[in-house]
Amino acid sequence: MILNLHIFSFFFKEIHICDLKNPCFNDGKCKKIYLQNDSSLEEIESNEYVCKCKPDYTGLHCETELNACSSLPCMNNATCVKLSMGKFQCDCMPGYESTLCDQDAKVCHLGYCQNNAKCIEGLGLNYTCNCSLGYTGRNCEKILNECENLKPCMNNAKCINTQPGQYKCECQDNFSGKNCEIGKI
Repeated sequence: MILNLHIFSFFFKEIHICDLKNPCFNDGKCKKIYLQNDSSLEEIESNEYVCKCKPDYTGLHCETELNACSSLPCMNNATCVKLSMGKFQCDCMPGYESTLCDQDAKVCHLGYCQNNAKCIEGLGLNYTCNCSLGYTGRNCEKILNECENLKPCMNNAKCINTQPGQYKCECQDNFSGKNCEIGKI
C-alpha cells in the first residue's frame, strides 16, 4: 500500500510550468523562481517563473519586440533602419549628417561659389554666394555687364565694359563726367 501511495504522489506531483510548456515567446527562456524556507533556509521550488528574453524582446513573456525606430529618433526625413539588439541607424537625406541626421552638411567647402565670392551656409544643401564686384549668377559665374544691366552712361553716351565691375562712358562732345552727366556750356 505504501508503494501505491508513492506511485500516486509521483503521478500527481505538481509539475512546474517551465517543465510543462514554455510560457515565454520569441525563444525566451523560462526560469524557475525558488523561495527560501524561513525556518530551514533551504530553497523550495515555487510555481512562479520569470522569462529571460532574447536581446530584441521585452515584456513579461518576451512578447514585445524592441524597435528602436518606433520612437522616430531620426530627423529631417531620414530613414530609420532597425538593427539587432534594440539598436538603429539613420540613413540621412542629402544635406544632413550625424548619427540622428540632425546637423546640416557643410557645402561651402565644395567650392560652388566662384570669382572670390563669399559662400554662406544654408539649411541642408542650400548655400548663398555673395558675389564680388562685377560678377553675378547663382555661383557668381557670370561677368556682370554693367553697361547692359545698370545703363550708367547718360546723354546718349556709349558704354564700354572694361573689366568685371568696371565700365567707361564715351561722352558726346558737349558732355563730361564718369557717366557723361555734366553738360558743357
